[in-house]
Amino acid sequence: MMRREFVTRRGWLTEREFLDIYAIAQVSPGAIPVTLAVLIGRRLAGTAGFWVCLIAETVPGFLVLMLIAVLSMDPHMSMLRSALKGCAAAAVGMMLGNALELTWPYRTKAVDLVIMVAVGVAVLVLHASLAVMFLIFIPASIFAQRLVKSK
Repeated sequence: MMRREFVTRRGWLTEREFLDIYAIAQVSPGAIPVTLAVLIGRRLAGTAGFWVCLIAETVPGFLVLMLIAVLSMDPHMSMLRSALKGCAAAAVGMMLGNALELTWPYRTKAVDLVIMVAVGVAVLVLHASLAVMFLIFIPASIFAQRLVKSK
């Protein structure tokens, strides 16, 4: 949703700038949306943008979590459990949609497709850890891209 807003709808960032910031957010500690928001805020509005994005990204979620915590103290709150299961399903759907949207521009390049499928298989089928993914696929993708560019 952030990519759609900042790149497509408002045009504040290019696709490449967003993907660079997204890559940094993925390897940074903490939640990706929070890191992504503060990096974009910093890029667009400096230190003030950083702080506004940090507060806007964390405070509402914190308040909602505190409300859920208070409500969940009632052991007979089956409606809350059902709502949380629905939220989990929606989060999985959003992640899948995000993955498809971010990889869509690379669908025409065979090397990119092979790397994406290999990463998907390694994660979903082989349950490879993040460290293994970094150790294998970062060098493999750099090598593959250099091989393609040298032709």
